[in-house]
Amino acid sequence: MQTVSLANNGFGFSLVKELEKAKPGENLFISPYSISTALQMVRAGAAGDTKAEMDKALGTKGIDGRALAQAYKELDQSLRSGASNAVLNIANAIWYAPNIMLKPDFVSLNSEFYGAKLSALDFTDPRAAGIVNMWVEEATRGKIKKLIEGPMSGLTGAFLCNAIYFKGTWEKQFNSKETQDRLFHLAYGQQKTVPMMSQKRQFRYQETETFQAVHLAYAGSHLGMYVFLPKTNSSPQKLSDELKGQGWKDGVVSKFASREGTLMLPRFKMEYSAELKKPLEALGMQRAFSAGAADFSGMASEALHVDAVKHKSFVEVNEEGTEAAAATGVIMKMTSVAKEPGPFEMIVDRSFLFVIEDGPSHTILFLGQVMDP
Repeated sequence: MQTVSLANNGFGFSLVKELEKAKPGENLFISPYSISTALQMVRAGAAGDTKAEMDKALGTKGIDGRALAQAYKELDQSLRSGASNAVLNIANAIWYAPNIMLKPDFVSLNSEFYGAKLSALDFTDPRAAGIVNMWVEEATRGKIKKLIEGPMSGLTGAFLCNAIYFKGTWEKQFNSKETQDRLFHLAYGQQKTVPMMSQKRQFRYQETETFQAVHLAYAGSHLGMYVFLPKTNSSPQKLSDELKGQGWKDGVVSKFASREGTLMLPRFKMEYSAELKKPLEALGMQRAFSAGAADFSGMASEALHVDAVKHKSFVEVNEEGTEAAAATGVIMKMTSVAKEPGPFEMIVDRSFLFVIEDGPSHTILFLGQVMDP
């Protein structure tokens, strides 16, 4: 479990670095846990060099698939039991095309250890994207409303998804009366006024030549937030590399100690979305995206490759606590030489039939034919 946790953390820092390259200086917020979970479910069906490259990117090299799944389950249970006074919802789902035959081992591993809900879904149905998005919205308490845009490709073979939602109140909440507008310094010498929360008390604190950091605990739970402030000789990007290099548990967390001090922290709220194909390829996961080279023979008899990895997230931090949500979707496409059908033309210029039905029960409420409109 510790090995998988460390792998997820390292993967998260590496992915943030790649995402920052694409949009330097912009807000960024991901759930490494959500992304790695979705990819681990995909990895359960990978084989050969495709699996090796995924292991390299995820930091799971040398871990047997079943052992990895067992570690995920233990980690998942540990997270849930540690969030006694917080709301923590983690959900996994796999939708697959009706013409795809998923391998029994792939199905049992994902349902038994990842708790994934498996359902057949006709991706050619215009409502398919809505079905997926509705599940994500429910799992994230309405914070992630549209993970994917519809309609989905008719060549979609499977869609694997993780969703996570968290809401926790601070163990020691900020007094809203202490919140005052203060200047926040932006890039290139610019500045803006923001509402800044304030607390003076004993904190778990750490200071080095490159950063100051505090730990804020959530009420009645093992969960907490670490806030890192880079010093003027550093930056969030440099600091991210430094934290990854030191090792999160032993090199960073273990060095926090109790110290009296004052913390001023801005309230903030942000939404973020990213397509993860390019950053994952940069981390060494390339064959999985290649229609000619991908090997997911452990997932299905049909040839599949990863078409896209979509991630969306939300976070709000205020005087009371934190609310955060994220969802990751991996679109598996059928590798086919057949072209997708092009746009059709339907000209209703002669007599026609129409039906009005109740969708859930498929009860026809009205049925008619129009001979002369």
